[in-house]
Amino acid sequence: MESPDIVGVVEVQDNNGQDQGPDDADASKSYERLIRVIQEAGGPQYDYVNIDPEYNADGGAPNGNIRVGFLYNPERVSLMDGEHGTATDEVAYKDGKLTLNPGRIAPNHEAMKSTRKPLAAQFEFNGESVVVIANHLNSKLGDDAAFGQNQPPVLGSEPQRMELAKLINNFVKEIAKDNPEENVVVLGDMNDFEFSNPLQVLKGNELTNMIDHVPAEKRYSYVYQGNSQVLDHILVSNHLTEVTEVDILHINADFTEMHGRASDHEPVLVQMDLMNRDDDGTPPGDGDGDEDGTPPGDGNGDDDGTSPGDGNGDEDGTPPGDGNGDDDGTSPGDGNGDDDGTSPGDGNGDDDGTSPGDGNEDDDGTSPGDGSILPKTATTMYTMMAIGTLLLVIGGGFLLLRRRHLQE
Repeated sequence: MESPDIVGVVEVQDNNGQDQGPDDADASKSYERLIRVIQEAGGPQYDYVNIDPEYNADGGAPNGNIRVGFLYNPERVSLMDGEHGTATDEVAYKDGKLTLNPGRIAPNHEAMKSTRKPLAAQFEFNGESVVVIANHLNSKLGDDAAFGQNQPPVLGSEPQRMELAKLINNFVKEIAKDNPEENVVVLGDMNDFEFSNPLQVLKGNELTNMIDHVPAEKRYSYVYQGNSQVLDHILVSNHLTEVTEVDILHINADFTEMHGRASDHEPVLVQMDLMNRDDDGTPPGDGDGDEDGTPPGDGNGDDDGTSPGDGNGDEDGTPPGDGNGDDDGTSPGDGNGDDDGTSPGDGNGDDDGTSPGDGNEDDDGTSPGDGSILPKTATTMYTMMAIGTLLLVIGGGFLLLRRRHLQE
């Protein structure tokens, strides 16, 4: 996985596993053991994000007190300042920040009874905010088999997942209402399929399930009764879709413990390029917005995602040669660039957007007959734009702690 910057982990047990007590459900030593093993294997020294649940209140094996959490590389990302929530504190999003960091989503809602509570944390990466929500929705225990004798199968566990999905989606809507530009990632073991009703409710109109972008033949993270299926998902804000890549690492589900697998679920990995997107979340060069994320016509970049003065498009987003603006983002007739997107002095067009030789202006932007000719020069900003293109990797933590208890 190349040491992801942020790792969502599920089924983290407390320090003594399924042994009874103490009542605080502390998991600090469990995280520390995991971090130590990763470092010994050559990985970074992660820090962790965690809220201990109330004792035996979140389902799973008795006294194990499983919960979701995060590992993150403090050399690459930072956890933004905020009050640390408790098991029963409910997080919200106001004025561009989580009210608790980390904080749990609707922990006291009836639908959250006896299941893991979603954990939200806000990180900062190279000046960009990212809100990541880790989840482990209620299991499919008691549901009919997909290819069993009852068709269609009876899904007795689905109503609770539907309610959980609504609560999480409502939280995402709350974020989008306060800050439409916030980068949101929702990840975890959703215990349901990408086409299921709960997953459709979860993504709503605000999120894109990156699992849908995995080729069909590779689209599985779990094998049950011979059925290859997706239970583990990573969803992202719609404006991040075009700058996000996804992969499912097939290192567990097709193998047994004898083969050395770490889990019965596959890790899911996404790679996000937060530094290289238009203000509308699309790739630079698509004509939808400036490459630097600013509105077209502001002088900072071409509408087609290229540098001003490169001949590819006017700075105001219109075709070169239309008389609306110079290719370099300045007004026609100022001597800085031809209206047709070419360099002044090339004979292709007057600086004022009219034909050369018409008496209105020299091709170089000076008065006709003055003998002034500007040199043909060109400047590119591609190198500057490439510098600082950094990648944020999120996810892939589902293999780290799953149905297995790390030993000292």
